[in-house]
Amino acid sequence: MLASPRVKQAFDLSLEPDRLRDDYGRTTYGQSCLLARRLVEAGVRFVSAYFATSIGGENGGWDNHGDNFNQLKRRLLPIADQTVPTLIRDLAARGLLEETLVVWMGEFGRTPRVMNTKEFGPDGRDHWPLCYTVLFAGGGTIPGAVRLQRPHRRLPPQPTPSLPTTSPPPCSGLWVSTRPPRCETA
Repeated sequence: MLASPRVKQAFDLSLEPDRLRDDYGRTTYGQSCLLARRLVEAGVRFVSAYFATSIGGENGGWDNHGDNFNQLKRRLLPIADQTVPTLIRDLAARGLLEETLVVWMGEFGRTPRVMNTKEFGPDGRDHWPLCYTVLFAGGGTIPGAVRLQRPHRRLPPQPTPSLPTTSPPPCSGLWVSTRPPRCETA
């Protein structure tokens, strides 16, 4: 796979129109997501685009414990709001979304209570493994479905009564039962 001319060519982002590169965002994260789409298009089966401490400029990635609301409003959400929908639309326009599972998530949620700490300052939120946001798109997922929601700040997440809480999408390669799911690809 790594020696494949198609995969090698996927790394040449200059082959993409400037308009599309601008749509993804001229950030490391935006161009990484464009590269991810190109790698999927070239046949790569698993791709990760990581928004890390070293990506996104000053103050790094999403692991912010202080000044949370300003970090989200001014730095993190504008990049994500530009890049993630562009990736999903681009995959759909190329007929790749139904066979590609896009997973956008972090390693932890954030506590529902805003805190002021000596170490991180005001408007901080600590790690909270009980509930966090995960976005699935494509790969057989149901658009707009909510699988779990937190009914109250002090309670753990609960299944949404009106929607099924089944195993992951069939083409994700993940399953809960002892038998693999049936997943047909073209």
